[in-house]
This record gives sequence, C-alpha cells and structure tokens, in this order.
Amino acid sequence: MSNRVAMVTGGAQGIGKGIATTLAEAGFKVAVADLNLPAAEQTAKEIGAAAGTAIAVEIDVTRTASVESAVRAVEAALGPVEVVVNNAGWDDFMPFVKTTEEFWTRFSTSTSRARYGSSRQSCRG
Repeated sequence: MSNRVAMVTGGAQGIGKGIATTLAEAGFKVAVADLNLPAAEQTAKEIGAAAGTAIAVEIDVTRTASVESAVRAVEAALGPVEVVVNNAGWDDFMPFVKTTEEFWTRFSTSTSRARYGSSRQSCRG
C-alpha cells in the first residue's frame, strides 16, 4: 500500500472520476473532492470496492474556507496531500453568442479560484 495521497477536485463524475480511479489503481490514497457529496461518496465507495483507498470530501472550490476545510479533512484521514488535480470548474453550456458578461465573470472567477485555492492550500506545508 502506498502512502501517497492525491486530491481530485471535481472527482465525483466524468473526467474527474476517471482520474480519481486511475490514481487509486496506481496505488494512491484518493480524496474525491466535489461539491456533490453524494456522488463523491459513491465514487469513493466504488474505488474502495476495487481495493483502492478513497474518501469523499465536500468542497466548493470558489470558497476559500471550504477549500481549507476539505484539505484539513483529507490530511486528517489520509495524510499530507502530495498530488492535487484541479479538475473542478463551472460552466453553463450554451452557444457563444448567447453568453453574457456575467456568465464570463462567473466562469473565469470560478475556474481561476478553483486552481489557486486548492493548490495553495495543499502546498502550504
């Protein structure tokens, strides 16, 4: 069993779930960090059933306090985070010509904050 720990934001479904599963298969203990906690719990359960080690952690990557809380929870349960996969983001799929300035502000803010907050908090040690 490896002592390496990875946290995957947006890890409950889609590409994030694939990344979390692959990291677990490679021997990492994985934190499935997602805003959708029930989906994160399901993914962590599936990883555990396949002989991996995973926990689910609720995270809102746009809120610093949520990121800090999630990283503390991961470190308490699994150990120091060595790998952060910043997969979480926000989008509202629509034709480009129908987007608004408010849409682009929310999109760019959530995406930038997601990368910054998760990486910064995990690297603080």
